Amino acid sequence: MEFSYTEESQVGKEGLFVNKVLGFTGLAVLFTGLVGWVYGRMLLHFFSDGAGYLNETGLVVLLAVLVIALLSSLLVSIFATAWAWKSHKTPIVWYVVYILTQGLSLGSVVALGVEPFAIGLALGITAIAFLICFGIGYLSKGRVKGARLALTIIGVGMLIHFFTFGIWYLVFPTTLLFAYPLISFIFFIVASLYIIIDANNVKNRIDDGYELTNALALTCAFTLYTDFMYLFWKILRIVIIIFGKSKR
Repeated sequence: MEFSYTEESQVGKEGLFVNKVLGFTGLAVLFTGLVGWVYGRMLLHFFSDGAGYLNETGLVVLLAVLVIALLSSLLVSIFATAWAWKSHKTPIVWYVVYILTQGLSLGSVVALGVEPFAIGLALGITAIAFLICFGIGYLSKGRVKGARLALTIIGVGMLIHFFTFGIWYLVFPTTLLFAYPLISFIFFIVASLYIIIDANNVKNRIDDGYELTNALALTCAFTLYTDFMYLFWKILRIVIIIFGKSKR
């Protein structure tokens, strides 16, 4: 599917378009949860130590899949979005890939024994924060200045974050505990800025005369979905720090 410009009046269509964008974003989050639950249960079924935990083989499999899933998610979120806006084509395949990789990451968290309460609380806080940031960005007058530069800087920061702190956390989760709350808070702010900028860009697409098709709605939703999940992981880390750790 492709999206294009139109000279037709779009008065009255903006509200429906925004609802579609948020709806597609919500469906992606729902499917992510489903994939995560299935994958987490499969890990515990095939690699159980008999006491409800993963055995050593299961932990190795989990870690390998998790690193691949996180790296794939990061690359897709950065490059697929840029490709979509440059080519004017909807990144449906990349959307599915991202849902799967995020689902695998979430399933790994489930298999590690993170309490459902923590995951549910993080998801609820993320939804509220997402809607607030989306409203700020969408209702802002004019355009967010320096958005392209800001996104580039944030993207580079995410890469550095993954290849340093992210991998360090996976390999040595009990070290640098004192720095985790501060680092998580910083990237919580980064994720919030992402949502504000991308929400403002949704409004700009409407103002620029793009035809408000399902293809464009899916592309906008993909961008916001990557923002939502990034924010979710930051909030989940904070929730775990406050309310307790996983069983493993």
